[in-house]
Amino acid sequence: MTTIRPRLVELPERYAALDDRGVSNYYWAGHGRYFLGKAVINPFEEALKEETGYSDSKIPRGKKEDIIPVGDIEFHVTTTPTKKRPPLEAVYNHLDSFLDRVSADYAEGRAREGVRTLDSEPYISAMQVLNEIAGKRDEVISEGVRQSIEKALPAYLRDEELKSVLVSVGSNYGRLTPDSAKTYVRSERAVELYSGIIGDFECNLRGLTGYAKGNTPEDTEEMWEQVGSHLFLMQTIPYDSTSYGKIVDALAKEGKKESGDLVRISRNQWDGLDAYRPKTREGEAFISLEGLKGRLGELKGKHTERAIRQPIFHFPLPE
Repeated sequence: MTTIRPRLVELPERYAALDDRGVSNYYWAGHGRYFLGKAVINPFEEALKEETGYSDSKIPRGKKEDIIPVGDIEFHVTTTPTKKRPPLEAVYNHLDSFLDRVSADYAEGRAREGVRTLDSEPYISAMQVLNEIAGKRDEVISEGVRQSIEKALPAYLRDEELKSVLVSVGSNYGRLTPDSAKTYVRSERAVELYSGIIGDFECNLRGLTGYAKGNTPEDTEEMWEQVGSHLFLMQTIPYDSTSYGKIVDALAKEGKKESGDLVRISRNQWDGLDAYRPKTREGEAFISLEGLKGRLGELKGKHTERAIRQPIFHFPLPE
């Protein structure tokens, strides 16, 4: 059986120029960041969070702060109850499909609650649409916790000039021991340096393409660049980025100063909302189905912008 020895992770200087030395820094920074995250940082942070007793399945009634001393380091873990909001594209798609179904039912003469004919065209209750949005939003939102970690360090760790991190491969850094805590703190500092090297190097590479936010190609572009004895492929992939949350808020947000269109219509506040052609029947606000569909498309256009992804592929060249 092979004995695994402790691994000394050396910290390079922060250098990210497009030359062989920069590539070497970039390559080892990627490996170092992944290794320290997997071996030390992730298991230690999970252990700290578990120590609080809180999780997505055990939520405190309010914000809680737990002070967890490990050796001479004091960790402050803050647990905040939160509603975990996935991207609201599901809510937008549900509303779009719902309006299509309502239109199809109306065209085929099938009656629907909250839908009626006004001025020879289909109208729908503003409150009915708000209920559809709220129902789907509640469905995709789950309750859970957000946990953040801060630390109070002794002077010798706070002021330490860090040049390397010694990691005992195979040790359980998910155990809250003084040695694990010190290795965790040093690993965090190392990862911060590694992330800076990676970010600077990739920013320099991507800058060669000439593309960025606000300057995107029509179709996917590829650019090859040799840096010393290494070859890099940078792809620039354009795509439409839609802020679905802003669309949903524009329709259904309830605020003290500003509310969504449908909320205002339901309160008979119609100024600036002529696109919906709102009407009141028996004390209830109705909006044109076609007007709402048109406004939905308008909002999607307003809150969609062209964006890019720029993946980088690295190919070392043979000697």
